[in-house]
Amino acid sequence: MAARRFTRSLAASRARRGAWSLCLFAGYAYDTYRVLKRGAVGVAAKQAQPGTQAFRDALVGAIEKTRSLAATHGMINVSAQDHSAYGEDGCVLVTVKGGKWTID
Repeated sequence: MAARRFTRSLAASRARRGAWSLCLFAGYAYDTYRVLKRGAVGVAAKQAQPGTQAFRDALVGAIEKTRSLAATHGMINVSAQDHSAYGEDGCVLVTVKGGKWTID
């Protein structure tokens, strides 16, 4: 369902601003959503009350356990030592061919 909403949002953005108006930030925002949807918020909510420092700490801890999440800009792996998410082994080149995203 979320993917359909995202697709409709992209279509609406293209209609308002033109087909080539999309930017990388939309992809990064979607990847962030996927990291959180994968369970980070649910894990943190089981450990602490949302809005508290304990919740924020639990959220960071859950995000730091993200492994092998296929994302729009590569594979996401997060750890306590590395918050960059995209390691050398996880980078891919994403291009637009024929109006569609492709991974080279």
